Amino acid sequence: MTNNANTDELMKILKNADDTQILDTYVTDLEGVRTDFKSVVNSILLERDISIADLQRKSCVARTYIYQIMDGTRNPGRDKALSIALALELPIDDTNRLLKLSSNAILYPKNRRDAIIIYCLNNKLSVGECNRLLVKYEEAELG
Repeated sequence: MTNNANTDELMKILKNADDTQILDTYVTDLEGVRTDFKSVVNSILLERDISIADLQRKSCVARTYIYQIMDGTRNPGRDKALSIALALELPIDDTNRLLKLSSNAILYPKNRRDAIIIYCLNNKLSVGECNRLLVKYEEAELG
């Protein structure tokens, strides 16, 4: 029920639930849903057959830091989460989901720096290419 449904569809199911059997089924289905940053990223890595070492190289996140994120001992800051999203070539919606899961602000298109990062995500630019654009427009690089 919940595995392939989008958020609006899930909300509709819950709003229309008129007995606890529907709720029981819904809650049971949610047990397998990944709801934290490291689990979502690990699922993507498994799907794409990418190692954490490869993610570390592509994201330009320090080795120790990325392993702490991936073992759950550290929650990434916004720039690290964005670097990981760029490295994984995630679309905006998935990037914003990762940002929310890491307790960071989602990308805001009226923010100049965020607009550049959105462009980079949409065009599947690397972290290095994104940083060059940020510098070109006199914005802080992803740190």
